[in-house]
Amino acid sequence: MQKGFTIIEIIIVVGIIGVIAAIAVPSYDKYVVRTNRTAVQTEMVRLSQELQRYQVTNRNSFQGADNKIKGVKNASFPDGTPHYTINIQIQDNGRKWTMTAEPASAKQNGDGSVVLNSRGQKCWTKGSSCTPSSSTDWK
Repeated sequence: MQKGFTIIEIIIVVGIIGVIAAIAVPSYDKYVVRTNRTAVQTEMVRLSQELQRYQVTNRNSFQGADNKIKGVKNASFPDGTPHYTINIQIQDNGRKWTMTAEPASAKQNGDGSVVLNSRGQKCWTKGSSCTPSSSTDWK
């Protein structure tokens, strides 16, 4: 009576595990990139709400908001190991703003910029930058 495994059985099991890992790891990496992008989009919406509150309390102007609101001017997101750098540009004498999240980690490189403006228009295009308009979205 034989006890234990033969070398052939072990090689077959290791081969099967290798094939499963070769399929699963790229799928997991794509999931992580998409999750990081969704997290920065959520942070950008939160910051846009801060900007709206700033505008209401500062005579209908965004002027100076990029220096006053924590996390708006050249912020790294998230804290710790940043995946994005969030920048805001105040435009049109403080009447408008555009917020851009640029990939800052090797994992996010090539994923494209995430953009949101004061009109609520947003855009994201994989691998490149974009200009938000009424016909663009984060999908």
